[in-house]
Amino acid sequence: MPAFREKTLNRISILCRIAFVVLIAIAAFAALAFLIGVILFVCGAFGYDFFIAIGSWNPTEPGFSQCELVTEGATFALFGGLAVTSYVIAAKMFYSIAKTKRPFDRARARELKGVAWVNAACAILPALLAAAVSTIGFGTVYVPEDFSIDYDTLINAFILLAFAYIFDYGCILQEQDDELL
Repeated sequence: MPAFREKTLNRISILCRIAFVVLIAIAAFAALAFLIGVILFVCGAFGYDFFIAIGSWNPTEPGFSQCELVTEGATFALFGGLAVTSYVIAAKMFYSIAKTKRPFDRARARELKGVAWVNAACAILPALLAAAVSTIGFGTVYVPEDFSIDYDTLINAFILLAFAYIFDYGCILQEQDDELL
């Protein structure tokens, strides 16, 4: 039985290392999305007239009005920032599991809860920010099609949260098992 346990822990460790590398790569792409959002926001808010004057943007084309650029830039930046946060927390969790070979640890349960709450925020906050920015800045409510409230992500966040609490309970059982030995 101890050989099977070690074999399983080694497999978990390998899978967690792979997940860590994949999540760091995805976080880098999300960071790029964050930067693109910031650039769109800044160009739309502060350089819109300049880009129209030199002919780079045509305000009659869909997606190039000042309201759309500023709102989508702010929304994309928020979404990218939240995505980076979620991926980094998850990567840290997988790295810690791979390093310690102890998946049932209170810190891992907290990290999983963090991923769940950031994903819930990622499902709701971009739509609210888009509505707020467009209303305050331009007097009209504009929410980009891709950034309305994402109910699938919200449901998945709550499923992750449920698993985080199950994981937390597993930590309690692990502690009791360790105390018995």
